[in-house]
Amino acid sequence: MSALDFISRALVVREGEIERRSSVIAALMCSIEENLSKGLPGLINVPIAENRSSTTQIASGKLYGFSSGTPANDFRHHFNMYGGKWENSDFGGVTRLRAVTAYSGSLGNPLTNPLYRPGPIRFATWADKFEVYALNEPTGFRMRVNGKFTKDGLYGNSDINGDANGQLRYYLFDFTGTEFAGQGLKQVEIIGDGQFRFAGVRVPITYTVEPFPQSFPLKAALHGDSISAGTIADSADYRSARYAKMADVMRPLTGISDIWVNGIGGRGFVTNGGAVNFVEQAAVAFTGADFDVVWSVGTRNDGAYGNKAAYQAVVESWIDIVLADNPDTIIVLTGPIGANSAESAGAAFQDMQDAKRAAAASYPRNCAFINTCGRVTADPWIFGSGRVGAPAGNGNADLVLGTDGVHPSIFGHNYLGHRLVTETARVLPLLASRIRKGVIAGKNDTDIV
Repeated sequence: MSALDFISRALVVREGEIERRSSVIAALMCSIEENLSKGLPGLINVPIAENRSSTTQIASGKLYGFSSGTPANDFRHHFNMYGGKWENSDFGGVTRLRAVTAYSGSLGNPLTNPLYRPGPIRFATWADKFEVYALNEPTGFRMRVNGKFTKDGLYGNSDINGDANGQLRYYLFDFTGTEFAGQGLKQVEIIGDGQFRFAGVRVPITYTVEPFPQSFPLKAALHGDSISAGTIADSADYRSARYAKMADVMRPLTGISDIWVNGIGGRGFVTNGGAVNFVEQAAVAFTGADFDVVWSVGTRNDGAYGNKAAYQAVVESWIDIVLADNPDTIIVLTGPIGANSAESAGAAFQDMQDAKRAAAASYPRNCAFINTCGRVTADPWIFGSGRVGAPAGNGNADLVLGTDGVHPSIFGHNYLGHRLVTETARVLPLLASRIRKGVIAGKNDTDIV
């Protein structure tokens, strides 16, 4: 190969990189711009109470359900299902689907103990009413129609409704008397909680169920420890809340329904929690996943990480695994999330933040970094010394930090989800600039902060 051919091929590769990564950033920025200004979805004018039955309440109708053995009875193509791999869970001749998002693993084996954290199931219909066919169990689902919740809290939770656990039920949504009454387009999102198992939607026979895809075809991961995974510590019951977890807030604000919550509680890049750490788990969580965007948030569990250089190397090894699957993935790394001002300003959290920032800087055309602990004396995401139930009156920790002094409250998850989206919108233009300029770590990376 001549020198000219080599240069020509390198330029083609470089142009391809610019086009692919810039298109992801442009789509993400457009989607955030389109949705962030709308704020969080509100409530329908007349909330719809839970109305469940063991038999259908739509006398003449059609169930758009699923079948693992009879293709003619499998209507998956009428839905858009996000946030995990929706697998069959057959029982009693009925195919139910549930979303496997990740695996928490066991010692030496990352491919055990599946985690169920579904994203929305989306569909559209013109019907005046419909039924959701799903299992009644200690999980349940929320419902949003035309961008508005049909009530606060969960439907189909056996601990709340007292109905038999593990039984299929038809949940009727009749829009008579509401702002969406009668025939008219209804764009529906079923937002499952935990191991929500979905068996289909039934509509009157004169109507059908249509797909309702997200506006921008982006696939993302929300990675990290128990905070991003959705652990809540609050005296209030999250099952009655409109929004409960970080991902529940991020999806409507970014417009990305397809966010896979693959964080694992009690783990870190170094800490394995008696099973596997992030690096060991990455081969399962990211290989073959082909994510366009990955948020890696927090990692407060890595208290015994060694020195900064060693920790940076471990984080970089995780980034290598993510990029081996898709070299054009956009990764947004954050520092650890301290529980209070003192923890954020402490040497351990500051050093972890510095190491993660340096790791991100080693991949200047893939990674953006967001400070969460401030710079020793000021501006951590969580500040003050209080918590829910024990306010100190000196910072947002009174509201954000949950009753256990470690995990967020319901409000805290709302705040952190919104903060992550707005900070992402702030750092993306800088990353886009580095991609266009062909910034190389250690050479022309003076714009990295």
